[in-house]
Amino acid sequence: MRRVPITAGIVITTALVLAPLTQAAAQPHVVKRGETLSSIARSHRVSLGSLTAANSLRNPHALRPGQRLAIPGSQTPRQAVDSRTPSRATTHVVKPRETLWKIASRYRVSMRELAAVNGINNPDALQRGQRLVIPGPETRTVLPPLRVVGASAIPSRGQKWASAVVASAMRHMGVRYRWGGMSPRGFDCSGLIGYVMRSVGVRLPRTAAELYVSGRPVSTSELRVGDIVFFETTRPGPSHAGIYIGNDQFIHASSGFGRVTVTSMDYPYYKPRYLGARRF
Repeated sequence: MRRVPITAGIVITTALVLAPLTQAAAQPHVVKRGETLSSIARSHRVSLGSLTAANSLRNPHALRPGQRLAIPGSQTPRQAVDSRTPSRATTHVVKPRETLWKIASRYRVSMRELAAVNGINNPDALQRGQRLVIPGPETRTVLPPLRVVGASAIPSRGQKWASAVVASAMRHMGVRYRWGGMSPRGFDCSGLIGYVMRSVGVRLPRTAAELYVSGRPVSTSELRVGDIVFFETTRPGPSHAGIYIGNDQFIHASSGFGRVTVTSMDYPYYKPRYLGARRF
């Protein structure tokens, strides 16, 4: 019998690899209650960045039940995008001791956006040689503008405001820690700070790094309720933050404790890692 060689068809793309033209049409994903963009990306084994780009999502945190999402790689031929269209996104190769905060600062993008585009759930787990896509015009998430309170509004907000800060923060005692969390379903450190401060009329930047460079520096001897205290924990720079609530204590969403908790400023782990405080 004569053997007939079979030649496999190979499609070479640039930055984005989309569905083969021979693939059958697939049903879109219908968002269910409690689902997040990250969980949907994992269930379909696609990257968070490609899922965001395929659906032109302006805010990936604003999914709603019943919303239909196209899954990259499941388009019909009419939906497929020409793979010859070049992507203007930059690729960065992680170097030894680099952090997500440092890389985001270098390219002038937010750490939250950089993590979302690359599907990073743990920003402390970067590996040497790992390739990161730096958000460009096609993949960039449009984040809502923030009103950062200037120094002129700082001198004293009064005892009533300070009491409201403490009351709002303490309502979330015991809420579980969740990286990227910004609601009572789960908080990370800056997510808790932003949520509490919004409840008392102050809108702040999203990440600890952005908070650190935005507020007015406050000495330890001048700490007041509502000041934001910063620590260098998992990586160089301001990698953790909490809200000072008086009596030498701060409330924070702690990955170590796994929940929102109150800790002394003299706690053996945090005291040597204290970087300073900012007032907004």
